[in-house]
Amino acid sequence: MIAEHLATLMDETWGFFTNQFFIRECIIIFLRILLFPFIRRLLFTHIRRPLFIRIKNYLVTHIKEPLFARIKGLSFNASAPRNIRCTTIAMASPSRPTHMQLQSPLFRLPRELRDQIYGYYLLCDTGLKYDFDKNKLTRADGEHIDLSLTYACRQAAAELHGLALRLNKITFRTVSPGASRYNVGMFDMALGKLHMKKNYLLDQIAQSYLTDESEGLICAVYPQFAPLLQTWRLEGPLLQTWILGPMMLGTYSDHSYGEPPSVYRDFVNFALHVLEDIPHSSKSSDLSILPHLEPWQHPDDEALEELLGIAYARDSRTRLAPGQVVRRATVSAASCAIRFLKALPTSIRSELRQVDLIEDRESVAYPECHVRGLIPFCQENEKLRIHRRVDLLWNVL
Repeated sequence: MIAEHLATLMDETWGFFTNQFFIRECIIIFLRILLFPFIRRLLFTHIRRPLFIRIKNYLVTHIKEPLFARIKGLSFNASAPRNIRCTTIAMASPSRPTHMQLQSPLFRLPRELRDQIYGYYLLCDTGLKYDFDKNKLTRADGEHIDLSLTYACRQAAAELHGLALRLNKITFRTVSPGASRYNVGMFDMALGKLHMKKNYLLDQIAQSYLTDESEGLICAVYPQFAPLLQTWRLEGPLLQTWILGPMMLGTYSDHSYGEPPSVYRDFVNFALHVLEDIPHSSKSSDLSILPHLEPWQHPDDEALEELLGIAYARDSRTRLAPGQVVRRATVSAASCAIRFLKALPTSIRSELRQVDLIEDRESVAYPECHVRGLIPFCQENEKLRIHRRVDLLWNVL
């Protein structure tokens, strides 16, 4: 209102100017630059009483917002008289997205201050923990994770995207699942039986199937097993007895010939694939590639049943009842982390910063190598830091 009255007065006083519209808009801009910072400083700094708050709201509603709209839409007619040198003024509007919520006090703050507020809003002192049965995260102190602010508007959702994962540490622990304990135990038994079959099969066919070409391919990847391959070719099978039964599942898996067991299992799988791919006249129908499953995987019911059918073929009497495997059905923390990370989109996984693995109990399915399944996630997200803690009393001693 003040700006409008002064502009009208200038129109009546300076009517002799050719371009009165130009003078009018310049006065409005001048009042905007000098008058409103003083009013704003007066209202926001020195005046706190309700009466002046109402005056402030009235001024903002009836003067400031219409004036902003006028300045934002300021333009000059290109067909102005040529005797007046009129330079186009580029009124650069703030680079704000169309969904800026300027009516909210939160979004009128600088982004740096908003980020600090978001940090206090999302940070949990005890961090987040993983719920295996629900396959989601919860607060370690048992409280509910409050993300209601992300549903306020699109700008809040964009600024809060992934911030909870960047700020909070996520803890995974060894877990004994509820409904799937039997499946976890049977997967451990089937995995050990499958490796024993692969180990025995490679030992029995190596002398007949190994050639210079296949031996060269295997040694190129696993040179540390070159003496073993030569021994197989010269002396034949090293394992003379094929023992079945659940009590002997670790008989052959423990023989890794001086290498880590996980490396030896990878060597057996790779050697069988090489021998299958290279044609050989003496191949029989008994040579078939058994499925290769990583120990940290979580197969569904259909895949587990197929695995059990292969591992316990012609030996169904060794399949245990549910009560016999429940006590060993514990999933490693690394396996839980892999299961959770696989369920996340890539854009969400890239926000992770710190993961803690607490291996406080003995787990199933060769838990010592489960952390290898996290390598692709570390390669994908270079800022991710994983700390693994192992309880020696319950896992090693």
